[in-house]
Amino acid sequence: MNKSSLYTPRDMFAAARDEVEVDNLLNTDIYKFLMLDFILANPEYKNINVKRKMTIRSTDIRTADVIPEEALREQIEATAALN
Repeated sequence: MNKSSLYTPRDMFAAARDEVEVDNLLNTDIYKFLMLDFILANPEYKNINVKRKMTIRSTDIRTADVIPEEALREQIEATAALN
């Protein structure tokens, strides 16, 4: 049985459920807190420009086949608008 047949897009993508992926600034993980701690402890890195990149770790499901680019952009903009 193929793993991807066990899940539907609604199981993995909030946009497929017509929901926002990140609904508050506390919706984060330990990695982000560790990076913030590093930046606070090393102020010389505070003003460095960075690029963000999204990595989909699933090799059997292509995000572009499941969620339209516009829906993904809406999720990113909604997250950026949180304060």
